[in-house]
Amino acid sequence: MVLKFLHLFILWLSIVVSFPLFRINIPTCAYGAEYDSLTLTTFNNDRGDISITYPNDWFIKEIKFNNPYTLFISREKIVEKTDMFKVGISFYKFFHQSWYLGFPRNDYKEAVNFMVQGYLEEIKDPNKKFTENWINLSDGTPAFKGEFEYRLENNILVKGYLVAAMKNDVLFYLILESPHLEFEEYRPLFDKMIQTSKFFYVGDITDNELLDNEIVNYLVKETIDEGDKKDFIEMNMVFQDALDMSPNFAKTRFMMGGFFMQVAQKLDEGENKEISIKTAKEYLKSAVDLYAKYPEDYEPLERKLNISQCYYLLGDMSYFFDKNKDEAEEYYLNSLLYFEHPDARRKLNQYFKQGK
Repeated sequence: MVLKFLHLFILWLSIVVSFPLFRINIPTCAYGAEYDSLTLTTFNNDRGDISITYPNDWFIKEIKFNNPYTLFISREKIVEKTDMFKVGISFYKFFHQSWYLGFPRNDYKEAVNFMVQGYLEEIKDPNKKFTENWINLSDGTPAFKGEFEYRLENNILVKGYLVAAMKNDVLFYLILESPHLEFEEYRPLFDKMIQTSKFFYVGDITDNELLDNEIVNYLVKETIDEGDKKDFIEMNMVFQDALDMSPNFAKTRFMMGGFFMQVAQKLDEGENKEISIKTAKEYLKSAVDLYAKYPEDYEPLERKLNISQCYYLLGDMSYFFDKNKDEAEEYYLNSLLYFEHPDARRKLNQYFKQGK
C-alpha cells in the first residue's frame, strides 16, 4: 500500500508540472497565429510510438528515459525545467499503468477519468469551466477530450484542451493551451494535432514491449546505481509485465538475468543474495533456450551476441559466486562459440591458461 501511495504521489506531481507553464508573462510572438499561414512539420520520436504535427518555428523539449515520458512543443522556447510557455502542448505518457495507477488494463475509462479529475482538482479557480466529450484518435482508440477555461492567480485567463486515452496498459494525457484571447486562433491547429497525431505504437508489439529495446537498460542502470528497495520492486514489476505480454521473448529474460545478477552483487551474503543468484541463472538459461528455439525472431548478429553474453554472465556467477571453476570454464567456452567475447577470452586465459 505504501508503494501505491508513492506512485500516486509521483503521478500527481507530474500532473502539477503542467500548470506552472503559464505563470510568468512571456511576450507573445510577433508573427501572430493565423492557422493558414503556419508552416507545419512533424515530430517523430526515436521509439516510433509518437508522431505529432506542429508549426516548424515552435520549440521541442523531450525528456526521454522517464516514466512518464514527457514532451513539450511550444511557441516559446523551453530549455530548463523552470522555463515556461504561453502557447503549446504538454504530453505525458505512462507505461505499465496497472502498476503506477492500479487500474485494470482493460478499464480505460476509469483510468482516464482518474487522470482528468486529478487535473481538474489542481485548478484552484472556483469559476473554472470544463466541457466533456469522447472522440476516436487516428488509430481508432477511444479518447477523452475536454475543453477547459480558468483564471490563473495572476488573473490571466487560460483556455485549452485536455486529451487522455489508454491502450495496452499505456496511458497518456495531453494538454493544449493558450491565453484565452488567442485560443480561437490556435483551435484549428490544436484540433489538427489531436486528429492527425499518433500517440501509441502501431504494430505487432505494444508500447510496453518497446521498453525492452529502448529504456530498460537505462532503468536497470539507474536502479542499480541509485535505487532503494522500492526501486528494485518497481523494476521487477516492469520486467514481469513485459514477460507476461511476451513470455517467449528471449531478450526480456536475458535482461532480467543481468538485472538480478547486478542486484546480487549489491547484496550481502544471505538468503536474498542466494535467491537473486538463482533467479539470474534461471532467466539467463531460459533466454539461451528461447534464442535457440526461435532463431528467426532475432537479427542473427544480435542473437549471437546476446547468447554469448548470457553464457559469459553465467560463467561469472559460477566463478565468483559459486566458486565452481569447472562450470565457469565451460560457460566461458560456450560464450566463445557464439562470439569472440573479449572478456570471456581474457578470463579463460587468466584463470584457466586457455590462451589462443
